[in-house]
Amino acid sequence: AYRTDVIQALGGVETILEHTLFKATAFPSWEGLFWERACLAKGTRLLRYDGTEVEVQDVKEGDLLLGPDGGPRRAFNIVNGEDRLYRIKIDEGIEDLVVTPNHILVLHREKKARNNEDDELPEVSAAEPYDTIEMTAAEFAALSAEERGRYRAFRCPGFESPEKAVPVNHSFMIKDIRLELETTEWAGFRVDKDQLYLRHDHLVLHNSGFEESMK
Repeated sequence: AYRTDVIQALGGVETILEHTLFKATAFPSWEGLFWERACLAKGTRLLRYDGTEVEVQDVKEGDLLLGPDGGPRRAFNIVNGEDRLYRIKIDEGIEDLVVTPNHILVLHREKKARNNEDDELPEVSAAEPYDTIEMTAAEFAALSAEERGRYRAFRCPGFESPEKAVPVNHSFMIKDIRLELETTEWAGFRVDKDQLYLRHDHLVLHNSGFEESMK
């Protein structure tokens, strides 16, 4: 652990010194060595690839979760812990999303319409009025209320599930985000491919973590 801490303190740049230190560790590769652990509150229900539900703390290494394209996402780097979490309240009666401050959110943001003075802005397509944006929960909480109002949580309508009907509404306003006073147990993992998977209600979630260095 000491040697990996030293490597990270050096900035994660692949130099001769860091490779010499790395050879003295038991890790088979750089991949995942400096993963920033970001997670969901225990009890968060997710969808497996076969359409059944699983709570986040029950996901095991190699389990297949359901991706927004209807394909499988393999879970790995299973972690858990306890921290103060952000509670995100979503419109339209959608259940709260509770995540660690560094959890990556995947959101839709309204595109700015071009007017006569904004020649550099592209035309906004009626079919694609949103950009897909990724940011941590802490970064989202730091935005002004007006700016946060441009973002939407969204469900995946791109495929039909034989086990459960996908709700008609696909995009939802985020009403509030607050850091809870008490600590809460969390659990998380990473997934492969596009790093996206689905909550039990088809809300699109992002990979629970990101690489800090050694990219």
